[in-house]
Amino acid sequence: MTRRTARNKAARPVAKMGAQMGAQTGAQTGAQEARRREEPASGPTRRARETARRRAAGGPPLVLVVDDFKDGRDLVVETLEHAGFSTAEAADGPEALSKCRSLRPDLVLMDLSLPGLDGWEVTRRLRADAALRGLKVLALTAHAQVDALERAREAGADGVITKPCLPNQVVARVKEALGARASAAPEGSD
Repeated sequence: MTRRTARNKAARPVAKMGAQMGAQTGAQTGAQEARRREEPASGPTRRARETARRRAAGGPPLVLVVDDFKDGRDLVVETLEHAGFSTAEAADGPEALSKCRSLRPDLVLMDLSLPGLDGWEVTRRLRADAALRGLKVLALTAHAQVDALERAREAGADGVITKPCLPNQVVARVKEALGARASAAPEGSD
């Protein structure tokens, strides 16, 4: 893959979310790709374990980003990390439930259109679990129809962010949902 192709590929998810951010340099893309290869979204990762330890020591809030579309998930993760949040990732419903149990994130950004166990059902299961029902859940979805938004709230989502959206809108909604806990995130340039 040429550097130009890599840059164009990296810019696609940005355009899909409606962001007006530039493409990353080849060096940045290469470093990020190396990080992604060593830390797959499934299973416990070194980064997720470190995040859990930092959070236990009073570190920044942990946000679990659940999305089956890897490029979209990566964009949200990078946006939140740039704003000072710790992040973990899940690519499907069962992985999201597992990571909620093991990591106890402060907030879950939940895609609703997951294959198999969808985001609506994952949210219902979180609300039915006594140990997890207090988690904040924001649905992050392209389902902008009123009935889909209402279904997300009925499933137990604390709010809904519709795609496409700008990265600073995601950060603002996460901070709003976390309230006082968001102040533990170091100031980023969101």
